[in-house]
Amino acid sequence: MTRLIKNDGLFQTSVVAIQAGSLVMQSYLKRFAGEGKLEFKSTDGLTPVGEGDRMTGYRIAEVLRSCFPHITCVDEDLGVIGDPDSNDRCYIDGIDGTSQFLRRFEMLKPVTGMTFTRNDELYFALIADPMRNKIVLAEKGSGAYEMPFDGGDLVRLQVKPGKTVKERIFAEDALSYPYTDARFGKFIAGVNRFAQNRRTWASCLAHAAYVAQNLVDFTVLHAIGGFWDLGGCLIAQEAGGIAADVLTGQPVTHYGDYQLVLVDNGADHDELFDFTRECYGTDYKGFRGKE
Repeated sequence: MTRLIKNDGLFQTSVVAIQAGSLVMQSYLKRFAGEGKLEFKSTDGLTPVGEGDRMTGYRIAEVLRSCFPHITCVDEDLGVIGDPDSNDRCYIDGIDGTSQFLRRFEMLKPVTGMTFTRNDELYFALIADPMRNKIVLAEKGSGAYEMPFDGGDLVRLQVKPGKTVKERIFAEDALSYPYTDARFGKFIAGVNRFAQNRRTWASCLAHAAYVAQNLVDFTVLHAIGGFWDLGGCLIAQEAGGIAADVLTGQPVTHYGDYQLVLVDNGADHDELFDFTRECYGTDYKGFRGKE
């Protein structure tokens, strides 16, 4: 099963870690969702967070570092776990989709992500989607794959462009803030020339991975909370798709402070990229920005 992945030890441990973290998340959902307290991060006062996020991230870091203690975990909600000067890092998003998670919004399923860098280069990523019984993963240079959440064979992912505009689906970010909406509104007003169907699952991680899985054709990530939101970019790229920083035009291959990323299957990429940049502008500062 694992011969397709070069770093087999990291692959095996990461799968166990993300399974363990996701089970914590599901347990918390069954016990407390609908009653859990919704908080907002002190860093921006905008991003929702709950105890389930912290519990899930802690469990993932605990399992991963039991076998790879040299890897420093950077959790979205817990901060740095391990040597702050380490060049080997795992960026953890325990629950991507906290708002709907706490409200038990059954149609919007939260996911869990692990994004690995070495010397700031993105080289490995996993996303657990337990509600769909899937783990999606990619290793740089080895391709992108999906497997059953409980374990099983790896199935190679490959994007399939070529759909008509009427058939295409665009995954839109669900966060709404005054600074972002003015630009996003301009994008929405004209995006129907690229796709006539719009959906949201309220997760940067899921939206990018869905491009690799051919569930959607493109997505624009405009509310990126941190690098932990971008593991799906490697998965899309290894499946033959494109993940590009709209502000610089460069592919998402290294750690960085990204604010606007286009992930697509390659269909009409240049035109879609130019349209996205025109709508958001090259001065876009992310969802935390101000005019």
